[in-house]
Amino acid sequence: MKLIVDERAKKFLDKLDKKSSSKVLVYIKIFESYGFNLPTNYLKKIKHEIWELRPGRLRIFLYIKADNAVAVHAIFKKTQKISNQDWETINQRISDRQRLESK
Repeated sequence: MKLIVDERAKKFLDKLDKKSSSKVLVYIKIFESYGFNLPTNYLKKIKHEIWELRPGRLRIFLYIKADNAVAVHAIFKKTQKISNQDWETINQRISDRQRLESK
């Protein structure tokens, strides 16, 4: 399964330090090899079509698009709960991508 990274999520990931960036790349390669069959310490279904890839304290939010997954948002996880602002960002980016893809 291929993981496509939205430009806005890529900007966040590009700013990571070398150690975090390396860990993210390893998790992405693992995800691309095993897809959604990973244990919850790697990948967890959050809601409906939204999943989170979990490299350490980073969270990369994905949704399924055909035979691919799209990373639409990334954050440093500081609390158990995902903030309302992050939910809004995730949902807005999914809507934006779906609207562009339908044209």
